[in-house]
Amino acid sequence: MDKKPGFSRAGYLHRIFMSYHASLFVIVEGIDHDRYLMDKICRSSKLIKEKGYEIRHVKQIRQARGVASGGKSAVLSFYDYCRRSNKLTQRNSEGPRSICFFVDRDGQQITGGMRRSPHVVYTRLADSEAHIFSDSDETEALATAASLDRQTAENLVSHIGDWKRDLATSWRPWIEECYVAEAVRSRCWVGFGPAASQVHTGTDARTLDAAALAAAQKAIKDSALTTGPRYDAVRSKILGKIAKVYESDNQVSLLKGKWLPAQLTYCVAEYFDTLELRDGWNKGSFRTSVIYCHLAHLDISTANIRELRGSLESLL
Repeated sequence: MDKKPGFSRAGYLHRIFMSYHASLFVIVEGIDHDRYLMDKICRSSKLIKEKGYEIRHVKQIRQARGVASGGKSAVLSFYDYCRRSNKLTQRNSEGPRSICFFVDRDGQQITGGMRRSPHVVYTRLADSEAHIFSDSDETEALATAASLDRQTAENLVSHIGDWKRDLATSWRPWIEECYVAEAVRSRCWVGFGPAASQVHTGTDARTLDAAALAAAQKAIKDSALTTGPRYDAVRSKILGKIAKVYESDNQVSLLKGKWLPAQLTYCVAEYFDTLELRDGWNKGSFRTSVIYCHLAHLDISTANIRELRGSLESLL
């Protein structure tokens, strides 16, 4: 008897085949927010609720060697296994039982490499965290995180305006290099890993450091697996795609969610400092709690959430 925690891949697929309580089975990559985010989306669908659903973190399903692991690569590896086994959709006497693999898009709409399957559902923004900040009731979220009355929260939201768009505009040089680094498979300090731009300085991290930018460009080229004329061609192609995103005023879609808490915290602090009310908000735990407050106030009526919900419903 298999006494290891979680399910083997074959065991979980057998569970799906035998299921009479659910028709949709969703596998998520992130442990912090993904399951709750996906649950809110599923609960907002009459069809999905009627058919029944189950959400599991990929770590609950062991890989081929019996090892449990998380992340996007583990989810896509399980997808490949299900596809090869011809078990993306199974049928029992109650009807079809479909499995969905929910993963972050990251930068792949620019760099390429997205799987073309209705069973692989990508975030419409860079990742789940970006959705949480973009697809929520910001006034309620900030009122909760900063412990504000409604009027103060409304004034704050009016003051900070479209802070995500402002960030994407200011950080364009860093964003461009992160996407280029990904596309040319560079192995250096430039990329989506850091929680802030590494080529901007200042208390608001919005002042471009030309020397740091030049160093970033050199580090990318020196460590890229793509070399020679091909490197120049790929770099030019990626920068051209990003330029079109900015021209369409859709630059917020390029932001990684991990970049947002610190920048929002700065915007809120700047507002209260300007009013000389430095103790007028809950600044002690704001940065760590603000994403959970946004998640709690997710707006299920936004276009992004409707698209994700539609992708899930299409599997039923």
